[in-house]
Amino acid sequence: MTNLFITWAADPELFEIFGLSIRWYGLLFALGFVFGYLIIKRIFERENVPLKVLDSLTMYMVIGTVVGARLGHCFFYEPQYYLNHPFQILNLRQGGLASHGSAIGILVSLYLFSRKHKKSFLWTVDRIVIVVALAGALIRTGNFMNSEIVGSFSNSPVAVMFENTPAWSHQGVQRISDYNSLSPEKKGITEEFLKKNKAILPENLGFYSLSIYLNLSEDLKKIYLKKQNIPRYPSQLFEAIACLLIFGLLFFLYFKRKGGERPGYLLGLFLILIFGFRFFVEFIKDAQVDFEMSMALNMGQILSIPFVLTGIWLVYRSMSKPKLI
Repeated sequence: MTNLFITWAADPELFEIFGLSIRWYGLLFALGFVFGYLIIKRIFERENVPLKVLDSLTMYMVIGTVVGARLGHCFFYEPQYYLNHPFQILNLRQGGLASHGSAIGILVSLYLFSRKHKKSFLWTVDRIVIVVALAGALIRTGNFMNSEIVGSFSNSPVAVMFENTPAWSHQGVQRISDYNSLSPEKKGITEEFLKKNKAILPENLGFYSLSIYLNLSEDLKKIYLKKQNIPRYPSQLFEAIACLLIFGLLFFLYFKRKGGERPGYLLGLFLILIFGFRFFVEFIKDAQVDFEMSMALNMGQILSIPFVLTGIWLVYRSMSKPKLI
């Protein structure tokens, strides 16, 4: 029996005004800051913190998020290209933001904010991570609207066929004759791809016509596998739902269980849950860059490990100390 899948062909552009394209991703990204501002305002009012500090905090957050996310993508995923073309780092229109980079950027910006305003760093971050989790849910929804950061091939009933993904991906081969024509470097990547997908590739190759394109104009023959209209895990939605649930938990712990009374507790819990989930969901996500195809753990998983370990240490540290009154 043939499985039925959802076909996703959403237009990334919401509307255009005065020649300026308003995209779903940009709108949802901005809404993360708007909702974050409103929630932090409520927290500050609850703790009698002057609201004039909030505007400064928002500015630090915006700069830390954008700069960190951009630099994270450039130097974690494509360092060679951006070191050779440093001015392209400023070209945000071509895309490329990394959540691990944004996490580092936010932590650095909040450290600077805390020093300037003489607030405890952990006090500040424990409250900010609540809204960061919500922003993560909105951003991953934006990724879904863009049909980007897609999951790996799947015959699952929840699989989605993305029509607006790039047409081709350097991932694997269909015919033995094509495989034999590859260079040793490309064979290594191809073998890793086939190994990871051997359970579903043969059926998909026949049923979904994963046609081949050989680029013979380059010294090393590159082989591409068609990406459009292939059933994939909607990994963006999995992450969005996880972030939303984590937001709900942190919100509940702060407002109902006084989680903010243990410095570092909410931050540690956030790091464990967000990056712990990220580590596991990466197993069902498509590779972001070619070099990840030959890696046992991809870059996202490698970068998640120190965040999770830091989170465990913070939770242990916070639980071993008395609550603040």
